[in-house]
Amino acid sequence: MGRSRYRALAALTCGAIYVAYVVACSSFESTPVDESDASDSSADAPVDNATTNDANVGSDASDAGADVRDASLAVVCPVGSCRLVFVTSGSYAGNFGGFGNADTLCENLAKAVPALQGRTFRAWLSQTDAGARDFHVIEEKPYVRVDGVRVADGWIQLTSAFGDASVLQAPIQIDEKGQNVGMALVWTGTTYSGFASANHCSNWKSLNGAGQIGRADQTNEAWTDTDVPLGISGICGNPARLYCFER
Repeated sequence: MGRSRYRALAALTCGAIYVAYVVACSSFESTPVDESDASDSSADAPVDNATTNDANVGSDASDAGADVRDASLAVVCPVGSCRLVFVTSGSYAGNFGGFGNADTLCENLAKAVPALQGRTFRAWLSQTDAGARDFHVIEEKPYVRVDGVRVADGWIQLTSAFGDASVLQAPIQIDEKGQNVGMALVWTGTTYSGFASANHCSNWKSLNGAGQIGRADQTNEAWTDTDVPLGISGICGNPARLYCFER
């Protein structure tokens, strides 16, 4: 009798334990974590953070790059220690209005660039009564592009590029924003030595006739006095750029 009672009690106890186990397991399994949601959630958060961080880094890097360019330019070419030179980002027909208007174009473009503020610029240009050399300081200070690359050691090197010999240390093919303009055509009316040529679109006031051009990608005399692509000159009605030199 005692044994039967013991066996019944043991069976009842085991059954209770088994039921508790099943209930507990069932309860655990009935509220599982949605693996797909968890996966999506965990994946989304890093992606969002990475995108935000990348955007911030990119923005900071861009700003830093601009600051570095400004700072490095000030170090490479402090005001008065050299003369900056650039090609205009815009192009103009040959009737842009002569020296005064060309200088104003150079000034306005430079004022829009923080690294060039505080400096004054004049167009490299000649016409009937005056050559470019009459408006630019003839001295042996280096000519430097706005990206910090040296073009010439001074006036002598700048105006000695006769014929096909490559004399300039680098072409002046960078605009005021630091962009490379390639083989852009440039109005000059100027020979390699800085004197006036015979072609200047009637002192840069006419769409008729021809004007002397240079090529921004050249380091020989063609930088200011080229014979391509239209004889020795460009047609005044066609657009070309200007060279701007720091005074």
